[in-house]
Amino acid sequence: VTKRLRGIDGIAGSYSIRRVTVQADVGRTELVAVEPGSQTEDVYQFKSGDPNTAWPAVRSEASVVVSEPYSYRYDVGVGDTLRLQTDRGKQGFAIRGVYYDYGSDLGVVLMSRSTYERFYDDRGVSGLAFTTDDTTSVDALIADMRAEVAGLQDVLIRSNKSLRETSMKVFDRTFTITTVLRLLAVAVAFIGVLTALMALALERRREMGVLRASGMTPPQVGGYLTLQSGLMGAIAGILSLPLGYLLAYVLVFVINKRSFGWTLQLTVPMDVLVQSLVLAVGAALLAGLYPTWRMAQSSPAVALQGE
Repeated sequence: VTKRLRGIDGIAGSYSIRRVTVQADVGRTELVAVEPGSQTEDVYQFKSGDPNTAWPAVRSEASVVVSEPYSYRYDVGVGDTLRLQTDRGKQGFAIRGVYYDYGSDLGVVLMSRSTYERFYDDRGVSGLAFTTDDTTSVDALIADMRAEVAGLQDVLIRSNKSLRETSMKVFDRTFTITTVLRLLAVAVAFIGVLTALMALALERRREMGVLRASGMTPPQVGGYLTLQSGLMGAIAGILSLPLGYLLAYVLVFVINKRSFGWTLQLTVPMDVLVQSLVLAVGAALLAGLYPTWRMAQSSPAVALQGE
């Protein structure tokens, strides 16, 4: 099957993958053996370690790289030695790098195929990865692959695009709760601003009455109060930015790491910050419409009764 798939026209390159579970000095470990190629360094992004020296060592020596969850779970990293039970007895493998990985919360150890075959009497293949040239249609190539191995063996063939789309759907479903929480936070903030402005309207009736009696028109009073509402929203939005960043930092580098063993690359897009400020000001202005209208339309005579 492997030879047939690799012989199909349109394939620019390929490498095999072997996944097995072995015993290590830290416990049961998922070991992945791959054939490092020219694009390997682009596929595996290092968190620690130098890829320029790590990959040559992995290709030629008894060296491995480990995923971030594995490094966190078993407290190992660059410079440590990982002892694995092989068909040649227990062998020590130098850890040359730690790479980002979100496929397993237990983590994996990555080894070159040549090193794997040197220590294990196993020539099996768990999967194949293919690259195509720019002129080849991926969908047509997948159809050719399925036709080539039809009736020989059940093979699951997927493109990176479909796999990425499926992964994003899973992530979107996972983080739907965050969208709901954001909407609830906006609703609570809206009600809070509305309640605060209504309370201020009652407390400042006489102040508004004095302004009206001094010659301010209802539109001028309304503009004055609208400006106050906008400033409240702007101040709340500005204060929320560092607090939001702190919450995101804790979520990414504390909660996620303790729950899954991996971290995300934290980025702060400027458009999101601007949206937050606009949303805060907009919610405050919207919440202030009714209290502003009530205070602007209040009668100065009624407001100044008892003065």
